[in-house]
Amino acid sequence: MYQRNISEEAILTLLQGCNSMCRLRKIHAQAVIHGLDLRPSVAGKLLCFCATSAAGDLSYAVHLFSRFSSPLTSHWNYLIRGFSVSPSPTFSISLYNYMFYSPLARPDAATFSFLLKACSKAVAAGKCREVHGSIFRFGFPSNVIVCTNLSRAYADNGSVEDARKVFDEMPERDIVSWNSIIACYCKAGLHIEALKVFEEMRAKGLGLDEFTVVVLLSSCAHLGALELGVWVHRFSQENGFLGRNVLVGNALVDMYAKCGSLEQARQVFDRMIKRDAFSWNSMLFGLGIHGHGKEAILLFRQMLLSGVKPNLVSFLGLLMACSHQGLAEEGLEFFHLMSSKFHVKPDAKHYCCVVDMLGRAGRLERALECIKSSPFVGDPVLWRALLSACKIHKNIEIGEISLGHLIETSAYNADSAG
Repeated sequence: MYQRNISEEAILTLLQGCNSMCRLRKIHAQAVIHGLDLRPSVAGKLLCFCATSAAGDLSYAVHLFSRFSSPLTSHWNYLIRGFSVSPSPTFSISLYNYMFYSPLARPDAATFSFLLKACSKAVAAGKCREVHGSIFRFGFPSNVIVCTNLSRAYADNGSVEDARKVFDEMPERDIVSWNSIIACYCKAGLHIEALKVFEEMRAKGLGLDEFTVVVLLSSCAHLGALELGVWVHRFSQENGFLGRNVLVGNALVDMYAKCGSLEQARQVFDRMIKRDAFSWNSMLFGLGIHGHGKEAILLFRQMLLSGVKPNLVSFLGLLMACSHQGLAEEGLEFFHLMSSKFHVKPDAKHYCCVVDMLGRAGRLERALECIKSSPFVGDPVLWRALLSACKIHKNIEIGEISLGHLIETSAYNADSAG
């Protein structure tokens, strides 16, 4: 790469096509050799790649940043942005505090957006309020993007009331603002409130986009609001969302399945142009919840033929289906194949499904063996499942064993809490 009299333009061109830190270090070395590394455009590009690229290196970005005598706002923003999505997001806020000592830098809308992302990732409500104060101090309380990010950050920190207060005080809102507050309520499990915001949105004559549709369908699924879900489905068809967005299709399958409309769920699923693991899992879960074990097994085999790799959720839906239809042998076979063939390590929920499945089939000794050989022998949920089966089948001996373990684990948990 060594060239004589390399120009600033040539360095910038090389940086434009840079895709790795190895290559960037070589370009940086050439820039240093030719005295171009501190030119504003070159230094900015170097810093931008290291701080914000997926192939970047934040420690190298800090090294580059330390060479700036008077960093500009954009330079601070690169570093704040990089740390906001890193394993150390609160360092973004520390950088922001140092920014005040930089004579040529002043926080802008982008600065606050990155800081709020850091607050969301770090789950730091106190820091969120600090940033909120700065937003007012620097005159950004009317900025739609900043206020939307602020509302979202409060929601991510569990402060739903603060999120709504910010939303209500916004002088103007766009579709992203409305989507954000609906998602806030949905994430908090306040699905009725989410639907109320949607009604406000409709009353103002605002249109829906794919994100709104996906969040609304999630609330419909949780509330069993099938009528509204059907309306959203029709709206999605009329606006062409189904053909181009797999998330909308997935949300519809999930909504119909949870509302008990398996026929409609299957129709949406079969018409989907593209499916991912979530699509198959939603359909498997729907069949599992409603006891369609044989259909679930057939669907699982179709999933494998389509080339989609099953995951923890896939097997949970499948085991649930086998349990609810009394297909204990088939369920045990899939439970074995889960780890031996598909290399998916079962968790406590899968063991609980197997215990429930064996309990329903009256195979209580096998269920007891399953718990004892599992890594979750201290999990009270498994013993409760076995105790319930013992009550149904009137098995006093294993019931007493289950009760003893329940008392033991409860005492242990109480001691741990104390």
